[in-house]
Amino acid sequence: MKASAASLPLRRAWLVLAVVFTADVMDVIDSTIANLAGPSIRADLGGGETTLQWVLSAYTAAFALGLITSGRLGDLFGRRRLFLLGMAGFTLASLACGLAPGVGFLITARVLQGLSGSVLIPQGFALVKVVFPPERLRTALIPFGPVMGLATVAGPILAGWLLRLDLFGGQWRSIFLINVPIGVLAWTLGRCFLPHRSGEDATARLDLGGVGLLTLASALLIIPLVQGRELGWPLWTYLSMAGSIIALALFVVSERRSGHPVITPTLFGKRSFVVGLLIVGAFFASLSGFQLAFNLLLQLGWHWTPLHTGLTLIPWALGSAVAVGLAGAVLTRRLGRVTSASASASPSSACSPCGGPSPTGATTSPPGPWPRHCC
Repeated sequence: MKASAASLPLRRAWLVLAVVFTADVMDVIDSTIANLAGPSIRADLGGGETTLQWVLSAYTAAFALGLITSGRLGDLFGRRRLFLLGMAGFTLASLACGLAPGVGFLITARVLQGLSGSVLIPQGFALVKVVFPPERLRTALIPFGPVMGLATVAGPILAGWLLRLDLFGGQWRSIFLINVPIGVLAWTLGRCFLPHRSGEDATARLDLGGVGLLTLASALLIIPLVQGRELGWPLWTYLSMAGSIIALALFVVSERRSGHPVITPTLFGKRSFVVGLLIVGAFFASLSGFQLAFNLLLQLGWHWTPLHTGLTLIPWALGSAVAVGLAGAVLTRRLGRVTSASASASPSSACSPCGGPSPTGATTSPPGPWPRHCC
């Protein structure tokens, strides 16, 4: 007999939570270790100045675009089925990344990895929400913050350690291949313990036109932003970015007319949603740039090893994990959302690799031949 979410015993619900946490940890660690291993990847596979940006942005962009529709896909095809499909895809894509013979193959595999992750993650949260009774859901989610914080801390250490070990002479490849046994285990546990029915909405529909327009707008913006500086900003880059605005405008029109919009238009009528969206977008845009620039400074500018770089990032990762817990449990309640959000701007400016203090107390002016345009 197929188990539904409502009929699951509490012990099995905790096993579902463990499987979901495993998927989330894989996603967090994978993004962290890929960032740290960037210089090693380029040294091995070659490529231009934008190689590392594409390796990182291919995963992030694919994940973000897929995330928009994957929740609705779970309603259409079943959350358990989509979770297992996403986990299998993520594991196989990780294997492809680890075996990549060249830059193009690696970037393609990272796109598939991001798409698989975007299918995987939303189903997990939806499953957790329905397998726990409402009175126990809050308790079940308490470990989420600390677990993700520990994953953030462990990512740089794990990446540096794996690169230092150089398992089987694979250099950076082990940071992707380590996902394979973990993914196989998580898929097996998921197949055994995830409920077959979890409150899917049978009336859900997918707006393919809206998805296509949003994907087109994103691609027209991301490609010139990544390639533009290296190519000297030719005319097509400006035309592409202008086309992105047009595609985004068409997307807005399409969403207003759609009976099943990708993004509910009424959300943008809520001031708190719009302000929160702008703050979160600005924060993560600056955070991603900071992580990349700081990592390149330490490895390429100061010639530190990946392990040394990973250990140097521990205080920042620990501070971020502690701050997340404090913001949710203490600061937001006492000081309000605006004060807590304004504090998010301080790390990037205080630790700027172009002029802020370094981990050793010195200023971070690039020594020797370090290319200043990277800062």
